[in-house]
Amino acid sequence: EGGPAGRVVVKEEPRRGAGGMDERPIKSRRTVKSEKTADSAVKEDGSTRDVFCGFPRPTLEECETLSAELFAIHGKAEQLAGKRGPVVDALFHTMLSQNTTAANSTAAYAALKAKYPTWEDVRTGNLEEIEDTIRVAGLAKVRAQRIQHICETLHQTRGEISLEHLWDAAIPEIKRQLAFPGCGPKTISCVLLLHLGRPDFAVDT
Repeated sequence: EGGPAGRVVVKEEPRRGAGGMDERPIKSRRTVKSEKTADSAVKEDGSTRDVFCGFPRPTLEECETLSAELFAIHGKAEQLAGKRGPVVDALFHTMLSQNTTAANSTAAYAALKAKYPTWEDVRTGNLEEIEDTIRVAGLAKVRAQRIQHICETLHQTRGEISLEHLWDAAIPEIKRQLAFPGCGPKTISCVLLLHLGRPDFAVDT
């Protein structure tokens, strides 16, 4: 309390469990400054200032404030150059990393690429066999459905299972086009930051 406007404040709050008993505290973030109106989040060119498509928080200003505080502690990080490789590969690999270990997601992705050399093979493949192939990552049924759905969507909308056009797209457009089922803000931010080398703010949920 009482900090400068825009400073992110972390406050401990009790969490109520069954029967009203307090459990371990959880951290919540809020800002001291007042909320902006929805209209103020739209820039003159029509694009929004939302950091995550469809999510009003954190705002661009909140991310910049927290970034400045982290830079003050750790020093300013160098901008990543990005990894030259198919964007769709990075997207699916990142999706397989959700809610599992790096070892499991890497093994699942390697097995998927070994059994299905192209994403067209995945699009036309047997769903149950795809599930078995990526089972090591967990949530195999849901993951297989989502990956195959994205392959089919790209096939129908672009005529090929490719996202290479995103290398030259603006960040808001990239976020809009990557908003497939199963691709939340963190997944999209990881693709932007780690693969495309764009400045973004990936938040671990």
